[in-house]
Amino acid sequence: MRLKGSCYCGEVTFDVAGPVSWEGHCHCTMCQRLNGAPFSTWCGFKTSDYTIHDPNNFFKTYDYANSRRGFCTNCGSPFFHQYTENAKQYKEHGEEVFFTRTNITTQDKLGNVVQRHVFIETRVPWLK
Repeated sequence: MRLKGSCYCGEVTFDVAGPVSWEGHCHCTMCQRLNGAPFSTWCGFKTSDYTIHDPNNFFKTYDYANSRRGFCTNCGSPFFHQYTENAKQYKEHGEEVFFTRTNITTQDKLGNVVQRHVFIETRVPWLK
């Protein structure tokens, strides 16, 4: 099964081999600030079998705080994550690639199972 997705403007698209190995809401302060929301919902895939389609060179990545993040420079949509080798999570998730659930356009293939909440110690106090 291949899942497809895109940034907000559609200039950058991606596809990834399923199934989803991990899905959860991340409450870390980085996700909060990058997405302007109290949490981000990520889908993890235990695969290197993914492709970023970027004909206009809008997709950029940067490394910060033990992770590699990717986004579209045209619309600003962040949708990609991998742990770098020095991250404490690398041992468990180093072989995974993560895409934000909201950017996956083949939602009907995902189901409705959010398995966990992570970094709850930094969740916003105004959301119950």
